[in-house]
Amino acid sequence: MQRVIAAAAVGIALLVVGVARPAIAQEDVQPSASARARAAQQELYRLGCYSDAINGVWTSPSRAAAQKFLARVNARLPVDQPDDILIALLRSTKGFVCTQCPAGEALNGAGDCLPKALVDKAAKSAPLTTGALADVPRPLEHSPSEGSAAQRDSTAEPAAGATTSASKYWRLLLRTVDRALRSE
Repeated sequence: MQRVIAAAAVGIALLVVGVARPAIAQEDVQPSASARARAAQQELYRLGCYSDAINGVWTSPSRAAAQKFLARVNARLPVDQPDDILIALLRSTKGFVCTQCPAGEALNGAGDCLPKALVDKAAKSAPLTTGALADVPRPLEHSPSEGSAAQRDSTAEPAAGATTSASKYWRLLLRTVDRALRSE
């Protein structure tokens, strides 16, 4: 009799567990960190922000892609780990966000969206040119009785073609180095 009661109790317990288990809603179960990372990586890939492996590991390229996305949609969220809010924002966004800029903006060399006027100005500006070492005049030889180094620098005449501040800087630097080498 006890065996029958024990078997019935176990059967009732299994029945209760079996009935109660489907009652738990799927929304109540939290997805794992790996599942969130994979979902975020898939959405970032869809939006053109991420090109690495979709493996469920939230690495620095994943965080950088999320930062890029958030910058493009003008939002602030933590990106140290993907959360449901980030994933919801990613899923609600349409188009290639990270490869296109809003109207009136263009991508600069670093891949950031800036106003077109700034990007155009940077493209049109002349590159910084510096003189080659062959263009730098040799330091003048002076005897110690001709005055101090500061006086020689201020009274020395600039060489032809050495009128820019960059060439003056290099000329003075080379003089200083030359003096230091001669004094040793």
